[in-house]
Amino acid sequence: KVPEFLSGIGREVETHIPKLETAIGDLLKLLVARTLNMLGLWRPRADAIKA
Repeated sequence: KVPEFLSGIGREVETHIPKLETAIGDLLKLLVARTLNMLGLWRPRADAIKA
């Protein structure tokens, strides 16, 4: 149910669904994943850093 969860968050997070489904697998693993495990998968957008 990763796609449903990320789509519910919004803010273009759903663009990362394929990466997260492949790397993490299921929703429970996604919810308990630590930030350090996610660094290679999820990088902030450049315009978000400038703001």
